[in-house]
Amino acid sequence: MPKIKIPKYSPRLLDILKKNGITLKDKISVEEFEREVCRFMDKNKVLHLGTSYNDIPRVTPLEYKHKGFTLYIFSEGGGKFANLRKNKNVALSIASPYDSKKDFFGAKGLQMWGRAEVISAKSSPKKFKECLQIMGIDERRLSGEFNYRVIKIEPHMIRYRNTRAGFRNVVWEK
Repeated sequence: MPKIKIPKYSPRLLDILKKNGITLKDKISVEEFEREVCRFMDKNKVLHLGTSYNDIPRVTPLEYKHKGFTLYIFSEGGGKFANLRKNKNVALSIASPYDSKKDFFGAKGLQMWGRAEVISAKSSPKKFKECLQIMGIDERRLSGEFNYRVIKIEPHMIRYRNTRAGFRNVVWEK
């Protein structure tokens, strides 16, 4: 069962935020947090996926789709797959654009840690088709020239920030 961890904020930070019309949440249900984060993920479409192997990290910007907290990434190749063959643990971030000069507290984003599974038409045709359906991709439009794959990510931890909405480094853990 997932749980939520809300950090303890310093009185000084709370005072600064209050002067800027912001009140941070001191409690939230798992369901409310999950709805908020899913809405955030709906409004964005690019993540930065971190993979690593032999202490050499790699970060790749990729488009994603999601179903709940499960993320789906469609890709035809790249060094990330070499890393994922050796290490299924991943981290990623998703952030909305903002201008700190206009609204210093307007940053919205999340960090996610999880485990990746690579699914291809060759290795798991049925699972691959299911992923394409979730992502809204018509398999008939895919060229046979590439070995398309889907990276499916199941998170075990998410840290979310949307200070104006009352979320500052709130953590969801499985």
